[in-house]
Amino acid sequence: MYQITQEACPIVNTAPQFTMRLRDRRVQVSYPVRLTCQIVAFPVATVTWAKDDAQILPDDRHDFITDGNFYTLEISHTELDDSGEYSVTASNSVGGSVTCKASLIVDKGIRGYIAPEFTIELPSSITIREHEDLKFSAHVEAYPCVGITWHRNGVKLRPTRRQVMTLDHDGNVDFTLVHASRKEEGVYTCTASNEIGKVESHCTVTVERESNGRRTSQTANIPKLNASNLP
Repeated sequence: MYQITQEACPIVNTAPQFTMRLRDRRVQVSYPVRLTCQIVAFPVATVTWAKDDAQILPDDRHDFITDGNFYTLEISHTELDDSGEYSVTASNSVGGSVTCKASLIVDKGIRGYIAPEFTIELPSSITIREHEDLKFSAHVEAYPCVGITWHRNGVKLRPTRRQVMTLDHDGNVDFTLVHASRKEEGVYTCTASNEIGKVESHCTVTVERESNGRRTSQTANIPKLNASNLP
């Protein structure tokens, strides 16, 4: 009789690779959250976690869990400041390191949302001269942050070199139109919106025709002298 022996397959060294990447997450403040990925590597990879490029170390709220090829960062009690970009980096002696990233948003939940409200409205009307710059500002409060759109006479406006629209983190809204022409007068509408609702503010803009600006010659009012009028 022949005896059949089975030799163990040799283990091949493998550089780290992600077979399941991190996913973006959103969670209500104070709730726990887990960020999980799957990494295949031999020798086993060394894994580090970071938030906004700063390494995360285990503490009362942050825990690292390894289950086979699955690696998890658990935040047991989230805070608003936990929002940011999270990354996991894996490396071993075979090859370089690999990294994947995901965003975490921690908010107050639907009950904490605030519909947009203009605390400072656009002026009800503005009159400028042709070729002057058109500028107006407003202030909006909302949670979460709002998106801003502009319309003139119902037509959506887009940013250009002459037309600048800004919104900062404090809710300050600004609009500038350089060298406005008469065809750009009309009703300007600023719309602020988020998941809860939207609000509008309106301004009627009148562009007056530019005056001629030519000076009348002072000599035009001096009467002409005729030879017959001379003594």
